[in-house]
This record gives sequence, C-alpha cells and structure tokens, in this order.
Amino acid sequence: MRRLGATAICVAVLAIPGITVVAQDEPASRPPDPSAGCGISEVEPGTYRESMDLDGTARSWVLQVPSTHDGSTPVPLVFLFHGFPDSPDIIERQTGFGDYGLEEGFMVVAPAGRGTQPHWMEEYFGDGISDITRAIPDIAFVEALLDRLGQEGCIDLARVYAAGFSNGGMATSVVACALEDRIAAVAAAAPPMDFGERCVLDRSVPFLALQGRDDPTILYDGGFSEMVLDYEIGGVAWRDLPMMEDPALSAPIPDRVAGIAARNGCTAEPSTEALAVGSREPVERWTWACPTGAEVELLTYSTGEHDWPTESNAGIDGTKLAWEFFEQHPMPE
Repeated sequence: MRRLGATAICVAVLAIPGITVVAQDEPASRPPDPSAGCGISEVEPGTYRESMDLDGTARSWVLQVPSTHDGSTPVPLVFLFHGFPDSPDIIERQTGFGDYGLEEGFMVVAPAGRGTQPHWMEEYFGDGISDITRAIPDIAFVEALLDRLGQEGCIDLARVYAAGFSNGGMATSVVACALEDRIAAVAAAAPPMDFGERCVLDRSVPFLALQGRDDPTILYDGGFSEMVLDYEIGGVAWRDLPMMEDPALSAPIPDRVAGIAARNGCTAEPSTEALAVGSREPVERWTWACPTGAEVELLTYSTGEHDWPTESNAGIDGTKLAWEFFEQHPMPE
C-alpha cells in the first residue's frame, strides 16, 4: 500500500468525578456504500498533508487514516472545519477528532480555509450568503475533496459527516444545506446557523448543535462580542457588515436550532434534559420530535470560553458525543 508522502502519526457514562452523563443510543445499522477506491486503494494508515489546484486556487488539507483502512473495507469519513483564523492543526488540537478517529476506525479530513488568515465562506463577509448551494467556492472544494478521497481511499459513502467550530461551525451549517445528498449528518459548534428559506433541501440532514451559554465571543442570545464587532476586514469593522443583520447570526442560538428543527419537519417545542450534575454547571440536551433520519439536538453547557467543548472546559466530550450522534445517523438506504 502506498503512502501519500507524509509520515504516519500513529455518551455512555463519562469518567468525571461527580458527573453522570446519559448514554447515547447504539449505532444505527445499514450496509456500507463503498467508494470507487474500495478494492484498489493503496493508501496506508497514517497522517497526510496534501493539496490540489481548484479553479486556480491552491487548496490544502490534513488527512488521518486509521489502521482499519485496508483498502477494501469501507471506513466512515468526518470533515473537520477549523475556526477563523486557524488551521487544520489547531482544530485537531481543540477537538482531538483525528486521534479519536484513529481509535474508533474512521478517517478525519481537516481542510484549510482560504486566505492568509484562513477562513470559510468568504462570501458571507460581504453581503452575506443568499445562495446556499454548490456554487459557493468552499462547497465546491469540499465536494471535489470528497470525490478525490473516495477515489484514492476506501470510504463508506453512507457515513460521511461534517463537524466544525466557530467559523467552521458556520461552514458546517452551510454544508448541511448545500451537500445534503452527500453528508449524512453534521455537528456545528459555536455557532450553529439557520439559513431559513435559503436552505432548500431534498433531504433533511440530522443536526447536532453545540453552544456554550456563556461563550464570550459567539453570544448565546445572538450576535458577537464587542471585540469581534470591532475587528476589521479590509478597513471595515465587522459591526458594519451586512451579515451582522442576518438572523442566521443575530438570532439567539435556541431560535436558530428551532429553525433547523422546523426545516427538518420536527415539532415546534423541544424537550430538555439535564445530562450532567455535580460540581459543574449543568449540561442540557434539547431534542425535538423529528421524523426518523431528521433528528435535531442542541447541547448547551458552560465554559466561560469560546472553545470546542471538552471534559476539562465543559464537563462533556463534544467529540465523543458528536461521533455517537454520527453513528446513529448514516445516510438512509
């Protein structure tokens, strides 16, 4: 089996004193959908850094391939989107998704955004996104990357997922609208976004939202902190950008997730349950009654930080919970 030119780097109850977390359901079962590379792939387990030219723009990514990838047995794939102005390496350190994939047997690809300060959905920083489709350059990149990984590796196309944090949470929310025929389920953290009628779906995508109630950057009640609003792009402060008036960013987090639930055909009112008790602030899970295969959940927690939720900062392992949500939601047969 070939290497891609890089060296290999090889919720039930959480073990946190005083905290008990309700277990997730068992993984859903359905036959895998092998990609074109199954049976012929020579990609070996390891970590790879690669790039491609897409419409004259160099796009790059970091791929982690687990030991379960033998070239013939399809493995799930998770897209992992970094925040602004971060990188694939930073989002991996924040979430540990790549290492978790190596343990659990799924691939993780962390693509890099555009620009010297890498970011996603550049169009949104102008007049806002009105056309949530494959026409967005970043979406074209994600789809081209999925095609390439499916040809070079052996991927289970029924189990392709997306997760992201901060600006990467925005990207994940767009992916849920633009690639509903290819992405089985998503997990968007700080912030999830609801694009309302701009999101036209042939299939409802299961959606897990994660948000800190006291996030000092992405505010639970909607909008951004003053520090973010004062940030300038091209000499223009963020507070003066049209995107700040968009309900996708200005609406309170619960309202956004309720909008996603409505889009997926769920009931209007969620049920809530406390997942954690003890020395930490409570973690709440909001669930809506949804059609099978269109489930929507919101996890809220307290960190006092703008960060992906971990056992140390929030009392929950957001990566593990996201993966358990993914396991329950492969593509419908």
